Amino acid sequence: MKLFYKKLTETFEKEEIKDLYRTKGLTPVQFIDLYAEQDLIPEWFEVHHYPALLVSWDISYSNDTAVANIIFYICYEQLHDTSNLGTNTEMALKFLDFIEVTDEILKNVISKNTGKLELVSENYKRDETVVDVYILNYQCSYSGKLNTLQYLQGNVDDLNIKKGLFSKVLD
Repeated sequence: MKLFYKKLTETFEKEEIKDLYRTKGLTPVQFIDLYAEQDLIPEWFEVHHYPALLVSWDISYSNDTAVANIIFYICYEQLHDTSNLGTNTEMALKFLDFIEVTDEILKNVISKNTGKLELVSENYKRDETVVDVYILNYQCSYSGKLNTLQYLQGNVDDLNIKKGLFSKVLD
């Protein structure tokens, strides 16, 4: 997953990727890190800039092909009222545009060990967080490690057995 993470950071550092945000009047991703509950306990971490992209993953080896479940936490500092009574609702809803652009970029992040990301689910994190957090959950194939030990099936009658090995050891 190291290759995937490096590819992710390289992608978001490219000027042409940053321009995808700028053309829509959005600030590009400013900070990328592994998810460690930075949105819930900010005092445990150094101050970082928003918008931020935090990532975590788990990999299942239970099938013939390993599958990576990659979760992105999109942290967007929301200082505007999103209610229908807000004075600048359009500005307040810019974070939805940010999510849309980020999703399109993420779908094209492919590394040597990971396949194309396919969106599985998305939701708005409702926990008490310092900033608005939107979660994008993707799956992809993963080939970074071999599958766990698999037993070969066969017939016991096919085994070649040699006689007298124990007695030769004693001689």
